[in-house]
Amino acid sequence: MAPKYRKLRTGQRKKGNASLEALRKRYASFQESSEAFYRELDGVNWNEVTAPADRVTFVSNPISRVNQEPICLQVLLELSENAGERIYLQSPYTIPSRRMRNLYRNYDIDASTVTLLTNSEVSSPNLLGISAYMRHRPKILEGNVNIYEFNGMGSIHAKSAIFDDSTSVVGTFNIDPRSSYLNTESMVVIESKPFTSLLEERIHQDFEQSILLTSPGDTSVKKIVIRIFSFIMPLFEHLL
Repeated sequence: MAPKYRKLRTGQRKKGNASLEALRKRYASFQESSEAFYRELDGVNWNEVTAPADRVTFVSNPISRVNQEPICLQVLLELSENAGERIYLQSPYTIPSRRMRNLYRNYDIDASTVTLLTNSEVSSPNLLGISAYMRHRPKILEGNVNIYEFNGMGSIHAKSAIFDDSTSVVGTFNIDPRSSYLNTESMVVIESKPFTSLLEERIHQDFEQSILLTSPGDTSVKKIVIRIFSFIMPLFEHLL
């Protein structure tokens, strides 16, 4: 059966041509930026700006829309189980849903070795996300996890982890159900003591601008709104 074609109206044709021209200009801009980027790389001493690694492994969630296998989360849990002394987790959003907690229980992880660095009620730009986190925060503390909440300028955007002194993870994964089961997140597992040391130095800069949780905090207007939202978060937490 021959394919059917529909003649475009004049308005549709103009709109299509305008979009095509915008894409051509954007492509040309990307070319100029990439050429400038590579020019800047000329003469770089890579031994001075890189760190040696024993192995670098790329990890990615499956390409699917919903209910995907949480590959990234599983890898983080496996690394946590194998860690001997300390685990640093840096995540802008921290929402350990019931489904994530059930998976966590399959691993033998010493929670007292875990230090979590995440955004506070003050620094987080995501009102719904921080509201969901606030609902889980008491349980996380009860589990003996050390929590640092960022209170510096701006907010935390980095997603990284450190396991002992030799393994690091950097990527797009947040500790939340959206990153675990909905988004196609990716990350690299870097087995390198020198790189882990450099990453730890960077994370400690954020620790210096963070507060180790020991009290509920104040009752500013934003915090009150967050508390209210925290009660309704269970209805659509799986989307956060």
